[in-house]
Amino acid sequence: MDDEGREFLTEEFIDGVDLDKAILDTYSSVDPYLTAKIFHNLAKALSASHHVDVIHRDLKPSNIMVGGGINATEIKITDFGISKMAGDEIDEAARNGQDSISSSQTAIGALPYMAPEIIQSQGKVSKPTDIWALGAMMFRILTGKYPFGIGYMAIPKILSGTHVPYPDFIFSNRQYAPLANEIIKLIEDCLKLEPSERPTADELVMRCGELCYPVSTRVFGVIGDTRVKYGFIRVPHLPNVFFHYDSVYGQKPFTNEKVIFSKHRGGGHDRAHPVVKAKK
Repeated sequence: MDDEGREFLTEEFIDGVDLDKAILDTYSSVDPYLTAKIFHNLAKALSASHHVDVIHRDLKPSNIMVGGGINATEIKITDFGISKMAGDEIDEAARNGQDSISSSQTAIGALPYMAPEIIQSQGKVSKPTDIWALGAMMFRILTGKYPFGIGYMAIPKILSGTHVPYPDFIFSNRQYAPLANEIIKLIEDCLKLEPSERPTADELVMRCGELCYPVSTRVFGVIGDTRVKYGFIRVPHLPNVFFHYDSVYGQKPFTNEKVIFSKHRGGGHDRAHPVVKAKK
């Protein structure tokens, strides 16, 4: 923009923090409901980018800004310009071989989400490269694990498309397993070795739109009185909230431990679902 002969750049202010701090550092496990919401929103953002032929090249949690804290009410992809500069360094590392990739700090940071064609084809990138990165990110959000590990040891696993197994807890609760399985199908398609076999961003938007996930507000609470199969969550200045352990996703919380949950109207006491143990 120009103001009386002086050029300046204005940028949107995002009142939030990156995906690591907002979600991955806060939830002990990210339940399929929230995972689906994040996946859907990132697919929409990537679709908008790809419609104007902009490839991000460096998608990773530190380049995703989240507003609304644990509720992730605003999700935005950032650092497109920086990603071009980072992409140039990644390209250079790829052209110089795997040893160069493992010695480049920028490449090492991108490596957990780096598509195999970048390593194999001297840094060649395309829209499906972003799709792979999105799939790798969603794998980490859903499972808490890097799909191919970190550091240079991830390279052979990326090239073979061999990711770590999905944790058992994702499938052990029948209330969450159906949606988790649908998300896993999307992730697996994003992580196809052949770029042409991966879905487009538009296809991901459509398929994520078919997922059924609630978006009810979440709050922090503390586990109070418990029984064998149920208990109550304490929330400051509010009546206790009833929960059943069938509504717990991931690690089982114990008395006086902090949880994140959504509250719903119920007879006698409001009821919590989902319930997820908080990291802090």
